Amino acid sequence: MGTRCPELCLGESQAIMKLQGNILIPEAKLTEYLLVLRSEDDKSKFLAQVGFTQDNPDQLKQAIFNLMQTHDAVSDRQDKYGTTWLKAR
Repeated sequence: MGTRCPELCLGESQAIMKLQGNILIPEAKLTEYLLVLRSEDDKSKFLAQVGFTQDNPDQLKQAIFNLMQTHDAVSDRQDKYGTTWLKAR
């Protein structure tokens, strides 16, 4: 169960790709990380401003899937949580 990314190309130190295949977003990534208030590198306040909270993690997951279907992804950085991807410009 991985991600197939046949359209991978390398830019200036960034990988640009259309995410395809069986893409899984673990529920814990949403409910125990993205939507949780953190003292450092908090994302929950930003997500709450656009309507995503602990009360509706499925809506956030669907929004992420919708974004992946319509935009390419650019690798930004890698840390202990994995690779951070951004929407390609």
